Amino acid sequence: MQPTNTDTADTGLAPAATATTWAAAWTTSMQRPSASFTPHWSEEGFAGQTVRQVVRVTIGGDAVRIRLSNVYGTGPLTITGATVAACAGGANIREETLQHLTVDGKRTFTIAAGAEVAGDLTPFRTAPLDKVTITFYAAGPTGPATFHAQAHATSYRADGDHRADAGGTAFADTSQSWYYLSGLDVTGGGGPARPAGIVLFGDSLTEGVGSTPDADRRFPDALAERLVSAGRPRAVLNQGIGGNRVTVDSAWLGDSALSRFRRDVLGRPGVGTVVILLGVNDIGISEVAEASPFPIFAPYTDVSADQVIAGLRGMIQQARAAGLRVVGATVTPAGPSAFSTARSEERGQTCRRQRVDPYLGRVRRGHRLRPRGGLARRRAPARPGLRLRRPPAPQRRRIPGHGRCHRAVRRPVRRRLNTLHLYEGVLRCLFTLSSEPAPPVSPPRACSPNPVSVSVSSAAVAAGPNIR
Repeated sequence: MQPTNTDTADTGLAPAATATTWAAAWTTSMQRPSASFTPHWSEEGFAGQTVRQVVRVTIGGDAVRIRLSNVYGTGPLTITGATVAACAGGANIREETLQHLTVDGKRTFTIAAGAEVAGDLTPFRTAPLDKVTITFYAAGPTGPATFHAQAHATSYRADGDHRADAGGTAFADTSQSWYYLSGLDVTGGGGPARPAGIVLFGDSLTEGVGSTPDADRRFPDALAERLVSAGRPRAVLNQGIGGNRVTVDSAWLGDSALSRFRRDVLGRPGVGTVVILLGVNDIGISEVAEASPFPIFAPYTDVSADQVIAGLRGMIQQARAAGLRVVGATVTPAGPSAFSTARSEERGQTCRRQRVDPYLGRVRRGHRLRPRGGLARRRAPARPGLRLRRPPAPQRRRIPGHGRCHRAVRRPVRRRLNTLHLYEGVLRCLFTLSSEPAPPVSPPRACSPNPVSVSVSSAAVAAGPNIR
């Protein structure tokens, strides 16, 4: 399948005028300046400071451009200068790779409030899974910063202009968030036509909450690595926001999925598939209104299963209209957590009954949706080494490396399996549609004995379908 859009879409983006075919190699979802689970700099912004951020691209090319967002800014954002370079570990860069970035031919540029900008083409060779460092300097005050709260990657800050520094000595302050940087696109690279990219659109399971910082252990990272190891690199774009909901806007947990779908999915160049894993927070967050463990969960809007289903169908319709293929996952169980109550689990079951299960391809009415109709079953011919199986009963599950702690992880297993089988199902779907040989099965990795980490997308998810 070829990419459905080759440059910027009509999403409020101010692109550089060029006929170059671009493909998103790394992206993240932008959020309003607000409080979060960890300290960050979004509310104070920057003034006379340099910010250095490291990202890992999932595909390579001969040139890059960056995307900077001021979508939630209260005024114009002026960037005095920005650079791109190969990462040499931490805040260090490889000096010989340093390139200055421009927008409309200028090193200093301004982004209007509520807008995003795509930079000019910059010669800079990248390969799949390379780490790239983007550094910007703002001489004047920026005001509160548009950002992504839970990056699970370290960003660095220094006073003064250090955008061209090869060493990281000046960058004494650190944060676990990304600021203004919403994407990195690539072009060129030669070879056959680039396969269409995948957008993984979801909440904390997709974002990678619980994964090790700076280790690239989110489940989208595992999928990208699996594709590269098979010799079929493909853009895998993580558009997850922890706590995000289908229907509810939150100052802390991001605009609703319906609100951000156009910008975060349809506005990404070179994509052909979107994977939707959302809904559990709509159903669960209202259950903790009277005794919330975190104030940032507000508002505690009561959302019915029908509202969640309607929102999911709305996103499917938008994707269809843009020519994207949709892969869906059932709403995960909420337990063990404060979200898990009899009422929330009943509503979750309603969503699971009425949504299309990507492994069964059925809806409650009993008919199947065709590929053009949204979420559809992808039946693949049998191939050795990559099998799609329904999860066995949790009490019979044998997880390598757990031994005596097997009983401790019995409750979270169902949620973990949903993500594992989504990961395997996406992989199988992609290789089936492209008629490419399935990748080899990688050896299993030991899972953490911590019951909490088992239920999120971290090392357990990277083990893939080998966990029997």
